[in-house]
Amino acid sequence: MDEPCRLPSALDHFMCIECRLERKRVGLFLDYDGTLTPIVNRPELARLSRDMRRLLHEVGKVCKTAIISGRGLDDLVHLVRVDELYYAGSHGFDVLGPKGSGIRHEFGREFVPAIAGAYAELCAQLGAIDGVILENKKYSLSVHYRLVPEELVSRIDGTLDHVLASHPTLRRTYGKKVFEVRPRLDWHKGEAVRLIMRILGLNGKDAVAIYVGDDATDEDAFRSIAASGIGVLVADEPQPTAAIYRLKDSDEVGVFLARIAALLTGC
Repeated sequence: MDEPCRLPSALDHFMCIECRLERKRVGLFLDYDGTLTPIVNRPELARLSRDMRRLLHEVGKVCKTAIISGRGLDDLVHLVRVDELYYAGSHGFDVLGPKGSGIRHEFGREFVPAIAGAYAELCAQLGAIDGVILENKKYSLSVHYRLVPEELVSRIDGTLDHVLASHPTLRRTYGKKVFEVRPRLDWHKGEAVRLIMRILGLNGKDAVAIYVGDDATDEDAFRSIAASGIGVLVADEPQPTAAIYRLKDSDEVGVFLARIAALLTGC
């Protein structure tokens, strides 16, 4: 694991990436929040810019491109609205291919009632706390506390522990100012990357996966492609990571995507 202050910039070292991609088929995987959009206080405010949507259209035409997010699948598709892309919502539990592809995979259906039950309990016990935002994403749920007064976060933490104690099939994971609840199943963004690469026939030695993400949940994906792929962490502060390059923010992600699109179209 390295820290982003020591990682080479994906833009400054793009020639190295270009060499890695020479005569290779590329699978491009992108997180949404904090990667394609800046981090915002409320999830509904993370809107894709017109320029970023245009870039996604461009890269989607020259390589297989997927958005892998903790957001629910329907929400993710609605926010991005780029038909040629592949989507994986709820940290990879809910996978959808482009229209006409016939690709749809759902993992952990048996956990959906437990997710719904835990969500109802959390709403009842945390709903009165100012600033808390609860999301039921069918295969996972989120407890956002970015807007919660610091002195109340421990109450949220304890309540979540209490609720999960009665739902042993679920587990907690962590993100940026959010607690995530997912099925206690060995499935995550990294497994979703492997699945999509396999479905698309990109699991041979002539294929390279690029994954760009900013959060703790993206580390599963970085680790999954570490042997042969290219992990790019989006961060302006040091943090442990399995990525090998970095970008500072979503603006630099846009520049990176433009260079990938130009490279793969031979420009």
